[in-house]
Amino acid sequence: MVKRPPVPRTDKEAYQLLLSFHGLTKMQIAKHLGISKQAITRWDTVPLKYVTPLSQATGIPREYLRPSDYT
Repeated sequence: MVKRPPVPRTDKEAYQLLLSFHGLTKMQIAKHLGISKQAITRWDTVPLKYVTPLSQATGIPREYLRPSDYT
């Protein structure tokens, strides 16, 4: 059985799940998006302009990355 992540209620919770449950590091996210790790260090949430590219690169649904805009 595949373990499904909890559905995040807030954008901040979604970002924390991205790092913890999905096991992505800030460096991996930066590589997927072609930006610096330093830029990601300032994030509390995934910026809207990166939601679709990150979803496409990782397979994580957009509503799990930014629930306030996609649920």
